[in-house]
Amino acid sequence: MPDTIRSEYPPLPQSVLELLDAVRAEDQMTTQKAVLLLDQCVIPAAELASWARFGHPEADSYGQATLHSGDSLELQVLSWQPGDMSAIHDIGDSSWGALKFLGLAEYARFEVREGLLCTLERRNCEAGSVLAQDRGQIQQIGNKGAAPMISLHINGTGRGQQAATTQRRVFDLDEGRIQVTTGGAFFLLPQEQVSSNAVAVQGDFPTWLRHNAELLRRMRVISLGGGRSGLAVREERLLREFNSVDTWQALRQELLIRLPKQDPDYQLSYITSLGQELASTTSLFAELVEAGRFEPRHEVLMLIGEIVSMLEDEDYIGRIAGA
Repeated sequence: MPDTIRSEYPPLPQSVLELLDAVRAEDQMTTQKAVLLLDQCVIPAAELASWARFGHPEADSYGQATLHSGDSLELQVLSWQPGDMSAIHDIGDSSWGALKFLGLAEYARFEVREGLLCTLERRNCEAGSVLAQDRGQIQQIGNKGAAPMISLHINGTGRGQQAATTQRRVFDLDEGRIQVTTGGAFFLLPQEQVSSNAVAVQGDFPTWLRHNAELLRRMRVISLGGGRSGLAVREERLLREFNSVDTWQALRQELLIRLPKQDPDYQLSYITSLGQELASTTSLFAELVEAGRFEPRHEVLMLIGEIVSMLEDEDYIGRIAGA
């Protein structure tokens, strides 16, 4: 099947053609093989410049362009402006896949644990990093650096099956639903891009916190660009939740009561991710205060300070580890 490239694109670079040929030559592709092939290939970012979409619409969480779609595999370039962040999502119907960052990126993985979506890890990835994309994997990708960045994604299904990234699940932890889409892993997906959203989902506190912080950031980008109307009511509700004493008291109770009952691996990932997400959220507070959009309550700041102190207290960490 020929490459499905829109007419405004130039011919594919030789380096990309060689990658596609290497994938097609495999009798049975796996994620491990995809990681190896993507790691071995040398595709300079400059050769993909024609597919970069840094001027993507504000409503899109990142830019995307397809280099190839066919032969039960897809090869895409995603473009990330500083501050761009995908929604939490899986890789759809893909049986295997891998991605390569061609700039500094942030990457997070998640799992469902006791009915809650939980953060396994969130880390920075250097340019050239290659990551596996296993079936069912739940992830989030973003650019927290100061320069635009692109990433290269290859995904596939069994031979003769449909396109690889159809039926992608996007996790909306604000409204508590899983949206199924054939489009991008964007926040605030329009209804026409959602084929199903009947499944309920909740996140643990660190995962919910970061999701809603990034949701607010995307809302601000859309609003400043003069985009979608009707976001103000939802934005105000999110700000009230962040500025509610009840929100932060619930977190303190979770640290004191629920977390000590969990296994040590979960405790460690929870405390690590909570520290990261508190830093991201307080940074968002500063952005909103500077923009005149937010005035955090003194009681809320005091509670956040108390929670940060708990996370830095070796006695507290020792107590929950020994619970």
